Amino acid sequence: MNNIHFSCSCSTPDHMFTVMCDYEEKDPRLCSALIYTQLTQESFLQRLKAAFFYVCGRKSKYGHWEETTLDLNGIKDLRAHLEAYERYIEGLSK
Repeated sequence: MNNIHFSCSCSTPDHMFTVMCDYEEKDPRLCSALIYTQLTQESFLQRLKAAFFYVCGRKSKYGHWEETTLDLNGIKDLRAHLEAYERYIEGLSK
């Protein structure tokens, strides 16, 4: 697996996502790029505190999920990552 993490240009740690590509899969029909939200990298106690507030119904000022804004470097990194994976899949198809 090849993972690349993206942070929002607003620097809010809640606005992160990861793109994961499986370079070990050899069947091009089964290749896929997964995009998922990244949990913030806080200490265990900070995450436990956040979970407690979540269970109690506290709302984030940003809502359930707002957005992740990529700056130019983030856009270039995302494009390069996905294009490299596309080339890998196309190579399997030949």
